[in-house]
Amino acid sequence: MRRPAVPLDTIALALREARAVSGDTGRRAAVIALAGVMAAFPNCAQSAVAAALGLGRDNTTQVLRQHRASSSWCEFHVDHVVGALVADQYGSRAT
Repeated sequence: MRRPAVPLDTIALALREARAVSGDTGRRAAVIALAGVMAAFPNCAQSAVAAALGLGRDNTTQVLRQHRASSSWCEFHVDHVVGALVADQYGSRAT
């Protein structure tokens, strides 16, 4: 069974929000965006989202695990991205 795709504009929004909230413009922001998309769309094709974020298709679970294990990881950043992704559906309750 094929997993549903996440629209590229949604992925781009996640990346913009991850960069804004984390202050990072590199790989860390992409991983935050990936974590946010995965939380908001748990049944999506994770490898396709990772590829769209420039992370490659392989080992996305490991990449997420490694970053989340970092002492500098902040789950608040992921929550911020999720809020931005669901804002249209939930309005003010998403923020």
